[in-house]
Formats: sequence, structure tokens, C-alpha cells
Amino acid sequence: MSNTTEALNIKKLIQDNNYDEVLSEKKALDVVLRELGDNHPDLVQYLDLLAEIHKANGNPRGAKKDLQKSSKALDERLSSQG
Repeated sequence: MSNTTEALNIKKLIQDNNYDEVLSEKKALDVVLRELGDNHPDLVQYLDLLAEIHKANGNPRGAKKDLQKSSKALDERLSSQG
């Protein structure tokens, strides 16, 4: 499954309030994040998805933490591009 398709699937699950499935997707995303490492181009997208999952599950602190990581990763990527 492509990253875009995966992202759309997770967003749809969140919109449909399918939190059990969202939680299983979160576990998969956690594994993917560990495997991607800090410099992978898809890191920002995955962190944003995790933030959506935290938000949907009533965890604003978790969402904020992931959004901060996402912002930092994006800033680092943009600054490395010149």
C-alpha cells in the first residue's frame, strides 16, 4: 500500500470513529517510524498521522508531541535543502 493510500485510509478511519482500527494502525505506524529513522522523507507524514490518532483518542498531549516532532523534522529537511 502506498504512503498516500495508507494516510487516506487512516484519516478515513479517524473520521468514521473506528478507533479500534485506528489504534492497530497506530501500532503499525510506531513500528514504521522506528524503521524509517529521523531523516526519512515520509517521517513528517507519519508523525502527522500519529498526531491525528492521538487527537481522535482524546490525547492532546500526544498530538502536540507528535506535531512538534513533525515540525522539527520538516524544519531540518528544509534547512538541509538550502
